[in-house]
Amino acid sequence: MGFKTTIFRCLTRTTTISAGLFAGGAAYISLVEHPSRRKLETKHMYLEWKESLAHGKSMPLLVLVSSLSGITAYLLKPKGKGIPWVLAGGAMALILPYTALAMWPFAIGPIYDKQRAEKKGDEYMRRFMEKWNSLHTFRTVVGIVTFSGCVYALSTKW
Repeated sequence: MGFKTTIFRCLTRTTTISAGLFAGGAAYISLVEHPSRRKLETKHMYLEWKESLAHGKSMPLLVLVSSLSGITAYLLKPKGKGIPWVLAGGAMALILPYTALAMWPFAIGPIYDKQRAEKKGDEYMRRFMEKWNSLHTFRTVVGIVTFSGCVYALSTKW
């Protein structure tokens, strides 16, 4: 096995692992954390959401690693095996601008400042946290589909 092939294999596994970690974290938030959060009083729901948001700031690193490793694997592709990896890297790369352009201005930004959010009232805060969850679902789906595609590509030795 040549050096280029070894690097390709390392990159495909890095893409898969980082996409899987992101997908798992995003799925946990969508399926467990946010439904539990909904049961809290708005004040506590907001505090938990804000704390969770702060802890999730490392998640873009997984997106970046998955994107770069997938795209780099494509560039090193031995005998045309790079297509699944550029698709995976590209799909994961969409998450960062989606978060910045769709989620931040329309769901996070309006309630990020606690004093401003509290002045707007409970219904306002809940509405934007629910909107955040709806928009977050897209990231969850992208992560799961990408991870599944990576696992499939590895299992079929594409």
